[in-house]
Amino acid sequence: MKIGKFSFLFLISGLIVLMIAFAGCTSSGQQTSYSPQVLPHAELHVNMGQTEEKWSVGLGCYWLASGTAYNAGNAQSNNAVATLNLIDSSGAIRDSKSISLGSLMPGASQSFQATLDGECGHTYSLKYSIS
Repeated sequence: MKIGKFSFLFLISGLIVLMIAFAGCTSSGQQTSYSPQVLPHAELHVNMGQTEEKWSVGLGCYWLASGTAYNAGNAQSNNAVATLNLIDSSGAIRDSKSISLGSLMPGASQSFQATLDGECGHTYSLKYSIS
């Protein structure tokens, strides 16, 4: 019996020594580098031109806003929409327009115009976004 216990303890001690000696040595030494995959995406931007105050018999005072949307990404943008808000001096939205631009291919641009209702002699600012 003593020989069996001794052999068992010797075997366990040997396994522990081997596990300590080879800890962390599980690879072949070759390292594989991974680069993150960049998925195609649309990147929409807007360049707004000058907003002009205009007057007509049918509309009264209005503001004409024009701009250009473009896709700087590497994928098509479907159902692009430009949203324009005419903001008065108190910060309230006087008028708002959403303009459907359709699909924009990578590198493509689309011009647009919007007529926004305002009052003569008031000062307005324009806020815009694209999605």
